Amino acid sequence: MGFQITLFIFISLLIIVLQGCAVESQQNQPLRVGVILPLSGNFASYGIESQQGILVALEEFQKQNQNNNFPVEIYFEDHQGDQKLAVTAYQKLRSTYNLSLIITGMSPVSLALKPLAEQDGIVQMAM
Repeated sequence: MGFQITLFIFISLLIIVLQGCAVESQQNQPLRVGVILPLSGNFASYGIESQQGILVALEEFQKQNQNNNFPVEIYFEDHQGDQKLAVTAYQKLRSTYNLSLIITGMSPVSLALKPLAEQDGIVQMAM
């Protein structure tokens, strides 16, 4: 139950962040969000729930902003609960897409990616 409440709060915050980005954007360039979660392995149930929640938040955001033409692109990567895999996933996302925001799951992974995101000037949301 505690994880579901945390996920609800996080999704609410994500919608607020996306709204703020939409207001700040003066061009119709998409907001590219990289999401690195444990989608397989021992913590997959948390990662999959989080992924579904993020997709629901995106759907809700798009419903609320149908007339604003503010595209959001979300790219998911799996870290399997491993910091090294998370760093590889981050580097892949960073080199492939011009990310504005990165969302990470699990504290050790989030802490491992923090200096990279700071160095690259990418906003990081950890859950």
